[in-house]
Amino acid sequence: MFRQAGFAPALDSPCTKPELLDEFPYLSMLKGSLDAAVNRPATPPHVQITRAVQVNLHPTLVSAPARSLRASPRCSARSTRRR
Repeated sequence: MFRQAGFAPALDSPCTKPELLDEFPYLSMLKGSLDAAVNRPATPPHVQITRAVQVNLHPTLVSAPARSLRASPRCSARSTRRR
């Protein structure tokens, strides 16, 4: 996927192959990022947070990006209240 579509590799093995490093010299920098990567912290209300983003923020971002930046604090505060 990396070579054909340009997606950054999720594993560091392509970042150490000499033939790829010759063609894509920035892979050595990506390897540093992969080495420093950590898992997301566990969030107990993850389902609720994901739903709030999907239902409230995502449609706004898709339909009107400039307006969505002004509206996002209200959307996130309103959607994450306990029900």
